[in-house]
Amino acid sequence: MIESIKYKNHTIEIKHDDSSESPRKWDNVGTMVLFHKRYLLGDTNHGLTRDMFNSWDELESHLIKEKNAGVVLPVYMYDHSGITISTNPFSCPWDSGQIGFIYADKKTAKENFYSKKNKPYQVWNKELVKKVTECLESEIKTYDDYLNGNVYGFVITGPNGEEVEDGSCWGFIGDKEYCINEAKNVVDYQVKNEKVLDKQNLSV
Repeated sequence: MIESIKYKNHTIEIKHDDSSESPRKWDNVGTMVLFHKRYLLGDTNHGLTRDMFNSWDELESHLIKEKNAGVVLPVYMYDHSGITISTNPFSCPWDSGQIGFIYADKKTAKENFYSKKNKPYQVWNKELVKKVTECLESEIKTYDDYLNGNVYGFVITGPNGEEVEDGSCWGFIGDKEYCINEAKNVVDYQVKNEKVLDKQNLSV
C-alpha cells in the first residue's frame, strides 16, 4: 500500500520495503540465540544449537558462564497468522512460548556505553545493567518490526513529476512517521537549494 503526501509542491510516496536488510546484520550490542523448528530466527554466528542443551535454564547458565553474559533476557514468540516476538510472555498458551534468549556480554556492553560522567564503564553495575537491558529490549522491538514487515521507504517527485536528486531512501524499520519526517527533510533541503540557485541566477 502506497501513502501519498503533498508537501511544499512535492509528492512524497511512502512505500513498504519488502527487500530490506535484517537488523541482525547491523552492529548490535546483543546476540540473539533463538531456536525454532520452522523458522530461522535471530543470529546465526553464535555457534550454539538446541540439542546442546536439555533446558532453557541450562542454556542461560551456559551464556552466563561461557559467554560472560551480563544481561540475559528470555525471548518469546507468538505464532498465529504471522509471528511476533517479545521479551515478555504472551497470554496465549497454545500458539506462543519461549524460543531462546538475547544476551550481551560484559566486554561488549562496556565498549558501547558511557556512564553519567561520560566515561567508559570500568565495573559492572546497576546503571550499566539498566542501559544494556533497555538496549536489548529495543533490539527485540526492532527485529519484531522487521519480522512483521513494518519497514518503509520513500520516493519524492517534484512539481513536474520528476524524481528529485537523492529523492528515495529505504530501510526505515518501525515508526513510519520517522520515514515521513526524513522525506520532508529532503524536500526542505531541495526547496532551500532551489531558492539559493534562483537568487544566484537573478544576481548574474
